[in-house]
Amino acid sequence: MASTNFSGKTAVISDLRVGTHPDKMRVVLDVSHPTDLSYKVSGDGKTLRLDLPKASWKAKGAGANHLAGYIVGVNHLASSTGSSFTLQSDTAIRIKRPFFVSPSGTRGHRIVIDMVPAPKRMVQRPNTNLIASLDNTGALPNRNPAKPRVEVAQFTGSQNPYIQRAFPQGRQMQRQPAPRRMAPQPVQSQQPRQQMPQQVPHQAPRQTMPQQHTGFLGLRNTYARGSLGLHMLTETSNEGGGGTFDAEFQPGFLLGGALGTQLDNGFRVEGEFLYTNANLKQISGTAANIVHNTEEVEGDMSSLAFMANVAYDFPNNSRLTPFVMGGVGMASLLLNDYRASSNVIADDMDWVFALQLGFGASFDLDDRTKIEVGYRYFETQDPEFSDANATPFESVYASHNFLVGARIDLN
Repeated sequence: MASTNFSGKTAVISDLRVGTHPDKMRVVLDVSHPTDLSYKVSGDGKTLRLDLPKASWKAKGAGANHLAGYIVGVNHLASSTGSSFTLQSDTAIRIKRPFFVSPSGTRGHRIVIDMVPAPKRMVQRPNTNLIASLDNTGALPNRNPAKPRVEVAQFTGSQNPYIQRAFPQGRQMQRQPAPRRMAPQPVQSQQPRQQMPQQVPHQAPRQTMPQQHTGFLGLRNTYARGSLGLHMLTETSNEGGGGTFDAEFQPGFLLGGALGTQLDNGFRVEGEFLYTNANLKQISGTAANIVHNTEEVEGDMSSLAFMANVAYDFPNNSRLTPFVMGGVGMASLLLNDYRASSNVIADDMDWVFALQLGFGASFDLDDRTKIEVGYRYFETQDPEFSDANATPFESVYASHNFLVGARIDLN
């Protein structure tokens, strides 16, 4: 961002202050008057560089007195024309758009930079040290050979998948009694025999095999579920190409459907599709090489996801059953005709990996129908789009969703 009222004049930076707030970290530069500022965040989100090409640093050296919150290092570099500051963070951060504050009270001109934690990325950068190992070999760098470190993901509390039950749990087939062998009868003489009344041989009670209820596609205990709800898309930060801008969205809607099966141990598995849509509310920052800070926007963000879910119903003796769930899958994210002040920003889409976590409760309406209410947190791998100039940029996607729906048994 740049100043126009003091063009060509060198500003004096008298102090740098770092403050901790519940939802952000705030860096304040006390300056003699507005001046040019540019910033850049490193790829891992842990280094912020502030460049002030027309400002000189007149305060004491930057050091430990400027550390706070997750800011663990502050360095100053002076040049013949200006100043640069490098701030190190112990967690990934992103920058809200910096702004100037005019003098008030005893305070003079100030430049304010707000930092917030960056959303957790689904795909880690190549230089991260995170690994999951299922074979106990491990690929994590061994920083201390005396204490080898291996992170292992294990399946706990689950049954051996190769053991199959012959019959449903709690129902055993009754064994048929073995036929009794009759002793041989002595041969009678050829004398005339009295006519004896004919007896009907005794028949053992008929044994029936226990029946397993089958439903859709021959699966046991199948169900169909439909949902609709409120879709709250979080603010997205978009970086790369023609600039950096934030996009805010109005509350949207969600539609969903699923087919699943109820297992004997309280778990359910299902396949689900989800469609969401939220209209653009505000654009701030530089997009497609044009600076915007306006609510005169058009366009929306929609998604179509295909998920594989696992849910667990907590057993109880009431008609109300709480549950937790999680799922993974693929999502198509569609950035539909973004415009700000009639300027086209982008119109593009991307397929990315997705996951969701949630909880809720179901209520037995009758023997076949359940009403469900629940909450879902939905997040995807960072998508890549192209702006109106065909320049790629990276975005983020996460949402909070509140659902109500019905689940119907198909057996």
